[in-house]
Amino acid sequence: MTDPYYADIKQWKRDSDRQLNEKVAEEAKSRKKMVDEMKKMREDIKLLKELCMEGDENDGFHNRHRCFDAIKERLQGVKEEVAEDARIRKKTEDELKKILEDIKLLKELCGC
Repeated sequence: MTDPYYADIKQWKRDSDRQLNEKVAEEAKSRKKMVDEMKKMREDIKLLKELCMEGDENDGFHNRHRCFDAIKERLQGVKEEVAEDARIRKKTEDELKKILEDIKLLKELCGC
């Protein structure tokens, strides 16, 4: 017959090993997420540089203006996307309110 103290120690060791493995896995996931975000940032910077260097004139001054124009165009596109998302969200909220009112009316009618 095994000693209960030995069984408790063995279970404690299994639990602590499992917790350690979970922490290591969680840390690896967060590191991978951070690496993916850094890769995305590098791609964004690369894209921005390409936009800025389009139609390169060796003047320096004009490159800067073209870069600003490219950034303004991209910003305008993002603003339009945000406006579209806000419009869709507002429409969905209105539909949800209408559905909730219908549910409330049905509950009143059936006496629930």
